[in-house]
Amino acid sequence: MHKKILFPFSSDRELTVGYNWAMELASRMNAALFFFTTVPDSEQNKAAFVDHLSHSLLEAQGNYLQHASMEISPAKTERHIGEGDFTFSLSKFVRKNRFDIVVIDPVSSHLTAHTLDYVVENSNGVIVLPEHNNASIPQLPLRDHQGNPDDFYDVLHKADLYKLPENFFTTLGKDRRLFNYLRTFFRKKSNARQAHDER
Repeated sequence: MHKKILFPFSSDRELTVGYNWAMELASRMNAALFFFTTVPDSEQNKAAFVDHLSHSLLEAQGNYLQHASMEISPAKTERHIGEGDFTFSLSKFVRKNRFDIVVIDPVSSHLTAHTLDYVVENSNGVIVLPEHNNASIPQLPLRDHQGNPDDFYDVLHKADLYKLPENFFTTLGKDRRLFNYLRTFFRKKSNARQAHDER
């Protein structure tokens, strides 16, 4: 069965950084990526607002495609736009649709602890990206053509992980970039330890 990843974002927040990381995860796992957001009840011109949301997603996709490596095809995507309060609608959406992984970016969708607990309870796994201000989290490119460590795994290392499926790391383990990252990561640690011992 095809894996499904959800990236929720609030319509009034910046989504590019979270979009890029979620797209990378979906591409590396050969999973479909679903986007979820809502149109506020207070919005007078809902059709124009949906057009604005579509433009924001296309802009984020263009940014991703401009910088991403062509080693892996971009994930297939699907968008879902609800109406009303974002957190309430998201809670209903994850209860109705079970996802393998939900990627939460605190900048793209600020969730209360209660809502996050609900999302975790109604999903197979959740990854909460580290807090950032767009400048403090790595931007694209997230891949390195020379096999050097890439920022995708640095972000994953700092993220909060909730009940991820047992095969999550096995699936990512098929990505040779993980091996390259771990090899370079441990080489850096070894070099740092050796330099410390030589002092």
